[in-house]
Amino acid sequence: MSRHGPLRRLLRLAARLLAPGLLAAACASTPPPPPPPAVPAWDSIPAGITGALCQRLQMDGIGTIGADVAIVKVTQPIASPQILASLGKPKRSVNIAHRALPIATTTTGTGACAWKLIDALDPSRQFDAMVVELSSPVANPSKIAAGMVARVSLGGTHPSWYWIELIPRGEGWSVGRIMPLAF
Repeated sequence: MSRHGPLRRLLRLAARLLAPGLLAAACASTPPPPPPPAVPAWDSIPAGITGALCQRLQMDGIGTIGADVAIVKVTQPIASPQILASLGKPKRSVNIAHRALPIATTTTGTGACAWKLIDALDPSRQFDAMVVELSSPVANPSKIAAGMVARVSLGGTHPSWYWIELIPRGEGWSVGRIMPLAF
């Protein structure tokens, strides 16, 4: 019998006994993955979203007071991986799931946009009108947050893109920054 036989047996026994404990300790020290980004589970887009977007468009000289701005009355599948990539370096992958949601608007109050609800963008009919399309809420891949994409165009041409940041507040959501997107 080899001189190292009992030592090898002892090392194998120690490895069998210690391996599960070391594995459990290693797994316990690994931080859990971040929770999936929350997305509002709305049945319709609240009027506060269009109100905040109205203010941003007025700041940009698009939604001037008294001028009609057409808005497609149901969310559109305009969010894409390319658009979300323009938000910053992705920290996680997200699923873009479009849900057709009705959009609520308000035209009351000083300085409110004169929203004109339309069924769909028709470039031959709205060739000279500002048209707004909104996506349904999507997760922001760059941080644990959500938002919506807005496409503002002149009858479907020369679009300007915006990210409407959505911030969870207790049981609800509020609008954060509305940022122009460049991609």
